[in-house]
Amino acid sequence: MFLSRSQLLSKESLDLVLANMSEGIMVVNQNYRIEYMNRSLRAHFGNQVGKKCYQTISHQNYPCHLCPVREIIKKHHRYFDTTIRDEQGRIYEIEALPIIDQSGSKKVVEIVRDITEKYKTTAKLLEQEQFLANISRFSRDAVIAVTSRGKFSFWNKGAEELFGYKAREMIGQSVSKLILQGKYKQFKALGEKIIKKGSLKNYTTKAITKAGKIVPISITASVIKDAKHKIQGFSAILSDISELRRYEEALEKERNKLE
Repeated sequence: MFLSRSQLLSKESLDLVLANMSEGIMVVNQNYRIEYMNRSLRAHFGNQVGKKCYQTISHQNYPCHLCPVREIIKKHHRYFDTTIRDEQGRIYEIEALPIIDQSGSKKVVEIVRDITEKYKTTAKLLEQEQFLANISRFSRDAVIAVTSRGKFSFWNKGAEELFGYKAREMIGQSVSKLILQGKYKQFKALGEKIIKKGSLKNYTTKAITKAGKIVPISITASVIKDAKHKIQGFSAILSDISELRRYEEALEKERNKLE
């Protein structure tokens, strides 16, 4: 079958788009042989056209347990996705779709994404979240986590008791809910200080509760980093120091009497 000039131009345009995609693209036939790999996938695995897909991606001599080719061609699924790990420990997410070529043969287009770093980042953040949860079980203080965009991502029972907001009310909300009117610039500078130094100890300030009560608090904080050591936000322990302030005020009054 010959292609017309318009079809040829269209095919060339499609090849150009596929070649420059950051995601890996390959076409596999019903015999598991790779018929096409784009530039991104060749950069990962080398030019493996003509070889079996499971030898290229999984480095094994038999089809994968959850094989996209088998699921699409043999079982007639219209879409299939799976995740595999190669022998180097890298993790790939694969999405598969059926196509019919010009001769009428059914083949599979596979979109391959290397999600190793994303997986490590997610695992590290979950580990940190679990660490915060474990700390909060034994702490009467407020334990919170804030994203790099200034949104609450963790809120323990101590925070509920101190500020009057339930976790469901605060997760995803801006930290501005606790900041006194006119003090946002001061808090922003504090956040920048935590990120610059990596931690902060016993910083005293004031916050506002759901009921509108102003409470003095002490903040101890440290940054949260992902697997690439990129800062994702910070975690903090907020202690109510109302009793300490009352004691200091009473002490000051006694001193004034003696003078």
